[in-house]
Amino acid sequence: MISKLSFYLSSLVIFSSLATSSLALGQETELPTQVTYGSSHTILSRALDGGPIIFLVLLTLILMSIMCWSIVIQKWLFFRKISKNNYEFIEKFWEADSLNDLNSKMSQFPDSPIKNIFKSGYEELIDSLQLKKQTTSSSEVILKSSMDNLLRCLIKIRNN
Repeated sequence: MISKLSFYLSSLVIFSSLATSSLALGQETELPTQVTYGSSHTILSRALDGGPIIFLVLLTLILMSIMCWSIVIQKWLFFRKISKNNYEFIEKFWEADSLNDLNSKMSQFPDSPIKNIFKSGYEELIDSLQLKKQTTSSSEVILKSSMDNLLRCLIKIRNN
């Protein structure tokens, strides 16, 4: 593709230079019909023929492309691992007999963001139950306090 483009551009330059020089001299000249490239014009030789700056720019572009693709692949593997851990945690969540059982199995899911949300919610639930045991306030006040604490906990998790 690039060689065809360079062929067309070089043909256009040759044609325009011949046409302007012929018109200036008032002569008619014969235009070349075909421009051929020898087998020595590979991509590397063309890059080297362009000079050191062009070669360094092309080399930098190639290296940056390799780095970008390695980052893309690394991120894809990371998110695939997190998705798998989240799926496994959700399965264990619905299979668990109690929240206490699930809380004891938390170390099985080290990279699961859903586990962190559950852990924070579970800690708030335990705190609200302890608050209920300690106070003699109405259950409506305790429930409102617990819901406020849970909301603050979820906002804190979202911001982290």
